[in-house]
Amino acid sequence: MTAPSTTGPESTILIKTFERPWAVRRCLASLAATGWTGPVMVLDDSRTSCRKVTDKLALPFELRLVETEYNIGTSAGRNRLLELTDTPYFFLFDDDFVCTPELFRPAFMLQVLTEHKLDILAGRVVDRIDPFWAFVDAYGRKNILRGLFSSGFADTARTLMRRKKERIFFGNFRERDKTMHVDFFEPETSLVRCDLVCNFFVAKTESVQGMNGWDKDLTPYEHNDFFLRAKKAGLQVAATREAGILHRRHPSLTQILANPFSHARYRANRYVDLGEIRQRYLSKFGLRDWENF
Repeated sequence: MTAPSTTGPESTILIKTFERPWAVRRCLASLAATGWTGPVMVLDDSRTSCRKVTDKLALPFELRLVETEYNIGTSAGRNRLLELTDTPYFFLFDDDFVCTPELFRPAFMLQVLTEHKLDILAGRVVDRIDPFWAFVDAYGRKNILRGLFSSGFADTARTLMRRKKERIFFGNFRERDKTMHVDFFEPETSLVRCDLVCNFFVAKTESVQGMNGWDKDLTPYEHNDFFLRAKKAGLQVAATREAGILHRRHPSLTQILANPFSHARYRANRYVDLGEIRQRYLSKFGLRDWENF
């Protein structure tokens, strides 16, 4: 079977962003450095658009920036991008992804997807550990000094020295007595079929459009819902460890100094009743409980 080309018109990269222009800039610049020339769509529902940042980039690919009303949410944003996609395949990105030539292998992923007759193929996600932010995450902004003298500081320091950490996120759904559980595992082979994967994947556009994309009423818990519905719809999902993406959640020190407030994000869904959303999710699938949700 002939595989789709590396960067041709067969696939579009979809990126939903919110209040992180520095992340969009970094993501797009890293993508350009890999030689990607296919179309890219970015949907931005921030108060201030990232257009000022993207307009300054000299990119070797067509970039379409979709600007919407404020804070429509991750799911609604991705669905809008999905509606606009006119290529047979798409790659789903988060805005804080960073492409490297060693990890980002679009031609390989498209070949595996087509040869194995898959609907969704995920790669691995490697978290880039930024020492300052990892320390803040570990101890909290108000407890940084206390963390220096804590008993767990040695473990935190060892984590910081590694700089990178691979996230294992492959799992299968298991339902028993109306209780859902996800069995996470570390694959022993380079390609494994499973039910649940991470947010970096390539997919057949028609297949995801056929299951109506993401449920906007379940943000921020739309991820498990998406893949459980994909399973029920009969989509073939797999993951490979031979391709992936770098995940860098925080801005660099240089970006912070250039704009001290650029890393702040405020989402309306910070104040939603998560218990209510969880119950809505359980009712949707006729479940009583979800053990590790």
